[in-house]
Amino acid sequence: DDKPINPREQQDAIEFLQMFLDRIEGKVPITKSLFKGVILHHTDGVDCDFHQNINEEYVNIPLEVKGHINVSQSFDTYRSPDRFDGNNQYRTDEFGLIDVIQTHRILTPSPQLIITLKRFEYNLSTMIREKVNTEYSFPTTLDLSPIMVDGSKKVMYDLYGVVVHMGSAQGGHYISHIKEDDGNWYIFNDRKVTIENQNA
Repeated sequence: DDKPINPREQQDAIEFLQMFLDRIEGKVPITKSLFKGVILHHTDGVDCDFHQNINEEYVNIPLEVKGHINVSQSFDTYRSPDRFDGNNQYRTDEFGLIDVIQTHRILTPSPQLIITLKRFEYNLSTMIREKVNTEYSFPTTLDLSPIMVDGSKKVMYDLYGVVVHMGSAQGGHYISHIKEDDGNWYIFNDRKVTIENQNA
């Protein structure tokens, strides 16, 4: 919409990324395609002969963090099927509301991979948004095949950037750790840029 971005407006990192990609797509159409992939949502009826495949484009893959210590565990959760039943049944044109099992797999991997760690959640008991601050590890080289439709071939990505939120669920500040072409990692904190201490 050609309006300048307000740097004082607080946004989640993924909200800002979506806005940025949407805006830049009109100027540089190829940009958003670098991050686009396709997720296959497969649904099976529990008590009836219902089967459905829905393809959905993605630009980031959200992973559970709470109760997980690394990407491997989060991938296990991602692979686990979701069950829709009781008051949360699945609506179909053919059978109405039914119980279903639904799985999610990557059908087409994106050229560049963005993973979002779900560190913010809404506590239904306190009605307050909370941040998950537990330790979580991730590799510098990641194989996406465990959550692919076809997991027989490795789909490898190298880590080049990490966005870190500092603060609480009610507010905070983002800094970025970015690997440059010289092989060094740098910390980007607003206008301040410093080289990363590899031993830290």
